[in-house]
Amino acid sequence: MIQKKLLITLVLTVFIVISCTTSEELRRRKLVATQISQSGKLTADLSSRLQDFEERLSQTVGKVEELDHQRKADLENLSKNQNDSNKQVLEQLTSLEEQIKQNEKNLLLLREQINEQKKFIAKVTKVLTSQQSARSKRPQTNASKFSHAMSLVKKYHYTKARPILLELSQKRGLSAKQMARVLHSLGIIEYKKKRFNQSIVHFSKLYTKYPKSVYAPNSLLHLGLLFQKKKNKEQASDAWRELISKFPKSRHVSKAKKLLKAI
Repeated sequence: MIQKKLLITLVLTVFIVISCTTSEELRRRKLVATQISQSGKLTADLSSRLQDFEERLSQTVGKVEELDHQRKADLENLSKNQNDSNKQVLEQLTSLEEQIKQNEKNLLLLREQINEQKKFIAKVTKVLTSQQSARSKRPQTNASKFSHAMSLVKKYHYTKARPILLELSQKRGLSAKQMARVLHSLGIIEYKKKRFNQSIVHFSKLYTKYPKSVYAPNSLLHLGLLFQKKKNKEQASDAWRELISKFPKSRHVSKAKKLLKAI
């Protein structure tokens, strides 16, 4: 009886152990299956991502290869352009060197021409100097003195012109027109220098000897002004009336009339 109980107890224990073992094994199998399922999904996801990555990598590699090809092409074009540019620069430098050489030749030729011109100018200058020296030794004619004096008068160099004009006024050889101009110039110079008596002498001589001269009207106008300065109103009036009467178309008439009214 006791043995049967022990046997039953042992059998139950074994059954319980087996049952427990089977249940645990099922639970483990189920857990493993779950893990396997999850691993499969993860593997599939990783595979999909890997495939996508491989596609992107392939595209990136393609772009890199394309860029590398473009870079090589650009480098080749740049090298070609640089070579062309260097060639052009070299040609320009060569042309410039040729121009410089030609300019140096032209400059040398120009210097030779300048030296020849200097020699020629020196010869001409020597000849002109000798001619001028010969001319200066010749006595001046009345005509040359007259021209020189008139040039001085035009430049208002009265002090230099006066002695030449005085010398000419005492000589013969001048035309009536030239002598009238000499006396007129002397009268103006003395009038400007306030030597009124000498001015009266020259203007009076001019009108007396050359009454039809172009300088006669102006000499009468100045004679009237000179007499007025010497407080001789009667003689001044006579001079201006003579001007108005003998030279009615003269440009000095209007001034003479104004002066007469003012007396």
